[in-house]
Amino acid sequence: TGPTGTGKELFAHAVHNAGPRAQGPFIAINCGAIPRELIESELFGYEEGAFTGARKSGHKGKFEQANGGTLLLDEIADMPIDTQVSLLRVLEENKITRIGSYESIPCDVRIISATNSDPRDEVRKGNMREDLFWRLNVISVRLPSLAERREDIYLIIEDLLRRHSRSRGIHYTLHDETKAILDKYNWPGNIRELKNVIERSVVFAQDGVILAKHLPEYLLSASDDAEHDSWFLLEEAERRAVVEALEKSGGNITEAAELLGIARNTLYNKLRKYNIDCLHPEDPEACL
Repeated sequence: TGPTGTGKELFAHAVHNAGPRAQGPFIAINCGAIPRELIESELFGYEEGAFTGARKSGHKGKFEQANGGTLLLDEIADMPIDTQVSLLRVLEENKITRIGSYESIPCDVRIISATNSDPRDEVRKGNMREDLFWRLNVISVRLPSLAERREDIYLIIEDLLRRHSRSRGIHYTLHDETKAILDKYNWPGNIRELKNVIERSVVFAQDGVILAKHLPEYLLSASDDAEHDSWFLLEEAERRAVVEALEKSGGNITEAAELLGIARNTLYNKLRKYNIDCLHPEDPEACL
């Protein structure tokens, strides 16, 4: 599981390549991208004449194609409920039956399923059968968003720049200002969005140095918003600190300034800046 663009299919490839089935086929199917009336024929295949438009020679489904290897069921929560029933039977029996046939065909396939939503929520909503969820949920892995693994951003960028440098014959680097912008951005589209941004940038960076102006406009706007929000939070924290110091000192400017570690004149300036009134019953002249 993991947000869109975190590299779930790439991770599935890595699992396949690291295991004993590495020499076998790796087949992926997006369960949400195929019309519901066609998905069973794509998964399990069909015999000649099974339906109008069927190939004369029939068709091997993804299970047969992945025999001896790995089958990735991407966006599993988008699979129609009736197909989920058929899938559950296949997982239990390790056999498939082509559409239009009565013959069972043994299949030795490792199943990896993926979704960008919480499968338990999909079960509660009725979009995913609970028995199928428990059949698939043997080992679960959550891929974190790019915002949760910010230390990986430059590793990925460096790899992408190396690839583009090799394919284009130009050595690409990031300007410091560009680095700062990329570092502040939250990357809601995750690695897929990052790859898109770098690919766009190298097109415009003809001399190899990727400047801020080579980045998409929306990313520059997001950077400006982030700077504004950061400055606002900083000022709000400063204002709270001044108010707390005044409360602790009972409104005495000298004591409040000492608590804050600043000069009286500096504190007066901050009182004016944040429009803070200070009243001290015993020493009115010490306050505004």
